[in-house]
Amino acid sequence: MPNWSNWQQAVQYSPDGPGVTLLHRSERLKVLLVGLEPGQALPPHPGPEASFSFLGGRGIMLIGEKELEVGAGALAVVPEGEIRSIRATTERLAFVGTLGDPDATHR
Repeated sequence: MPNWSNWQQAVQYSPDGPGVTLLHRSERLKVLLVGLEPGQALPPHPGPEASFSFLGGRGIMLIGEKELEVGAGALAVVPEGEIRSIRATTERLAFVGTLGDPDATHR
């Protein structure tokens, strides 16, 4: 199973939209490394139970109707079906998303 000692070497940023790197996928778990340029966002959507660990940058995370400022060291846990969104604000934002049901679609 691959491991990364330096997330900065694996993260991807793109002017065309979120840079997504699949770190792991199994029947029960999907782990993604996501890079957002300033102003880029993941649109609001429901999803599986998930945790989000923020590695660098600054942004806003929407969970339900609540907005949270996030940056390096922040951690958010979102229940299944809850609306979530993440937006980079004034600088690049990098985070790891760990999804409890990798095959879940919008419910």
